[in-house]
Amino acid sequence: MTGHRLTIAFQGRTPHSDGGASAVPSLPAAGVYYDSPLTVTYWQQSVSDALGS
Repeated sequence: MTGHRLTIAFQGRTPHSDGGASAVPSLPAAGVYYDSPLTVTYWQQSVSDALGS
């Protein structure tokens, strides 16, 4: 699928808290390809955590 608009919502430091205004970055005129089965996971605190080492 091709997306033409992206909105990024931020979460505050505690669960379900407001992280401030959303960001709406510019995308290329042709849009960007995305694969809907992909998911986002939580933020990793370090490179070693992210790489599982």
